[in-house]
Amino acid sequence: MRICDYDFEKGDYDLNEPEIGIFIFAGDFFLQRTNKVSNVKTNYLGIKIHKKSHCDDLWNYGIVPKLRNRGFGIPTEYSKCDYDFLPRGRVEYSVEDDTYFVRLDKCINDSEHQELIRRHFILNGKNVIFEIDEFYYCLGCI
Repeated sequence: MRICDYDFEKGDYDLNEPEIGIFIFAGDFFLQRTNKVSNVKTNYLGIKIHKKSHCDDLWNYGIVPKLRNRGFGIPTEYSKCDYDFLPRGRVEYSVEDDTYFVRLDKCINDSEHQELIRRHFILNGKNVIFEIDEFYYCLGCI
């Protein structure tokens, strides 16, 4: 699995602080955009959430175009499709419950993908609940 994280490239990475954000699986790529929990304001529901979308922050204007420009080989079948054709999800944090919620596509709700998400959002040892979310259905799950 090839990991692509824009914040890591900027040097804005701390292995001790949990993160929230969005992610997409595209072939053997795990694309993510994260924020340190301490850098995100709590919304009116008591949740810390990455404000931007998969479409804008990752796919169209974020890390995917940068990878294409650098010659990284995101397979053509993925790079020419819309982001919502691919398995994806979001990590949120509930301040009141001290719990991270991972909302994701059902086809990536298995132990292998869960471990990858835990590791790269620095969630090991934290309260984490993985929930299938009907909003995140990829083309293969429709």
